[in-house]
Amino acid sequence: MVFDIPASIPLVRAELAPDALADDNVVNLLPPLRKRVRVLIALTNSSLASFIDHALESTGLRATTSENPDLVIHQSPSFPVSKTTWTLRIIQPDTPIPYIGPYIIDPTHPLTEGLSLHGVIWAAQPTTNLTSEIPVILAGNVPLLSTYTDLFGRQRITLNFDPTLSTLQNTPNWPILFWNILHWRASYLPGPTENNVPLGSEVLINTAGEPIIVTYPDKSTKIFQSQTGQFSLETTIPGVYTVVIGQTTNQLAVNLLAPDESDLTQTQIGRWGKWSNGTDTLFTEASLVWVVGLLTLILLLAHLILVVTGKGVR
Repeated sequence: MVFDIPASIPLVRAELAPDALADDNVVNLLPPLRKRVRVLIALTNSSLASFIDHALESTGLRATTSENPDLVIHQSPSFPVSKTTWTLRIIQPDTPIPYIGPYIIDPTHPLTEGLSLHGVIWAAQPTTNLTSEIPVILAGNVPLLSTYTDLFGRQRITLNFDPTLSTLQNTPNWPILFWNILHWRASYLPGPTENNVPLGSEVLINTAGEPIIVTYPDKSTKIFQSQTGQFSLETTIPGVYTVVIGQTTNQLAVNLLAPDESDLTQTQIGRWGKWSNGTDTLFTEASLVWVVGLLTLILLLAHLILVVTGKGVR
């Protein structure tokens, strides 16, 4: 059975008629988790800013506001940001060199998922000296995309790129790259990392050092504090949980999903065997009396023989 659910519906609740297993008669489903990233574009090049703005818009992951940004895109060597804000710095060289490959791509990095640079022209500054940064994409020994994790755990992404001699921005790789950037940033935003889970599972919750206030389906509330960037929440009862971290509020749907235990469709109704009655019990107990008596007589007879034999020997 398939239903088309409008994206505007915040929660789908399905109920079955009461049966022998009440816990799985109700299922709550939340829309797929899709966190939005607040992005501030602080570029001096208007043409480059336009390319990036269109790419961000196509991802569907950008928030409608840029206040208190989660990601700042800039060109300057340094840009003041908060302790939780990531940055994407774009190096636009004065004398760019166009590269056509071969490109060396780290296939395990979240920024390279879905990228295919075959035939792409990528103009960049021919530098090989990016202190402490880890290259993600290179043209030979020239880093085109690199990352660096600072002391606060923030990611510093560097994009070595010039649009005037490049074709990258005219290919599907361009929006894919920015989708990867926003998706990577969103995966670290405060709140649960998933929002539809089976009962008994542990849900990882991203934190920013603030208290985690959890309201359970039975309306009870607990406050947790995590000293690390993530907290593991154990789901003990089915229903909808509310998780509040600072100004961020998220919901979490927990359902009993154990098909082998809750599937009662193959059960049958019938009678197997019968209850014993008093007569049968009495007959069974009486039928054993003679066996016990016979064994007792045999033991007494054996004892008597031994006694008599012993006297005769003297």
